[in-house]
Amino acid sequence: MKVKISACTIVKNEEKNIERWLAGVRSFADEIIITDTGSTDNTVALAEAGGAEIKYFSWCNDFAAAKNFAIKQAHGDWIVMLDADEYFDETSQKKMRQIIGKFHKQKQVAGLITPFLNIDVKHDNKILSKAWQMRIFRRDPDLRFVGKVHETLLNVSARGDKREFVVVEDLQFIHTGYSVDNMEEKYQRNLQILQAEIKKQGGVTPRQFAYLQDCYMGIKDYHNAIRYGRLALEHRAESGLVGNERKAVCQLLDAIWQVNRKDYARELETALDQFPNFAELWVLHGRMLLGQKNIVAAEQSFREALHLRDKKVTSIEEISNTAIESMLPEIEASLAYIDRYKPYYEAMARQDYESAACAAVQMLRNLRCQLHAQ
Repeated sequence: MKVKISACTIVKNEEKNIERWLAGVRSFADEIIITDTGSTDNTVALAEAGGAEIKYFSWCNDFAAAKNFAIKQAHGDWIVMLDADEYFDETSQKKMRQIIGKFHKQKQVAGLITPFLNIDVKHDNKILSKAWQMRIFRRDPDLRFVGKVHETLLNVSARGDKREFVVVEDLQFIHTGYSVDNMEEKYQRNLQILQAEIKKQGGVTPRQFAYLQDCYMGIKDYHNAIRYGRLALEHRAESGLVGNERKAVCQLLDAIWQVNRKDYARELETALDQFPNFAELWVLHGRMLLGQKNIVAAEQSFREALHLRDKKVTSIEEISNTAIESMLPEIEASLAYIDRYKPYYEAMARQDYESAACAAVQMLRNLRCQLHAQ
């Protein structure tokens, strides 16, 4: 029996994205359902022209509520729910039905977690970060979104049924919505929703610490970003960060660098002791050591970052948001610099000044050859 797939999304004023979204799901979806939350542009007309079924939801500053309404409209066995500014790459589109069909037979599997790339379409599709999300899941009344912002799909069954969310590296989608040019606006929007939620509930809860850190970092309020970043990491269990501390740690260090650089080296060393498997921290460490002209140690740090980056993800416990992809150009440039100047600095470190002078002469010769080659 053929597995039926529903493609769903919620939209508001997405005329610049909706046609690409539709093109990206047509190859595997049996039905396409778009829930509009109040568009005033050409989104609905383009969606209808593209063959989508249109539903309407009154926006209430609650992304989970809107998405739960949307998935209730679906009739498929599985739901692929991408945001309007997301799309699976062509290779993934071709594999979609086959992979879903395989897991459809495994009744304990409720959803598939796949990697995705955040890219900046306004700056040559620069990769901003790599992360993991569940955009593919069974149509099941026990699977529902929770959270007004940063909504998460959870098994809300009170029966304690065993459900598995499995990692699938063979599929990958692209997220284009967080261009550097529009990120601050989105963080401000999310902060307003969070502040309203906090006011209504009578105070902030640990679950909101990391979200607040993210928003304050996005609007460059570094003091509050430090405050909530520390709270999120101090209360990892309650804030839901256990196993996913990477982004909070890197944002905390970035905010400390912006506010109080004299504490940065100590904070970075502490973070590395606590999270030695975070590749980004080794890049930051290499960058700091390079600035101190500690060439040999810097090279070791950059190579450790590459080693950790290349490790294969095999379980949910190993996945987390990572910015290492966006750091690759810096790593490559730094290693090239180190390779060029290492003989000189190594000789200076052992006070072998004759060898250092020879290395310096050779560097100048190489530079002269490069200039003439140009």
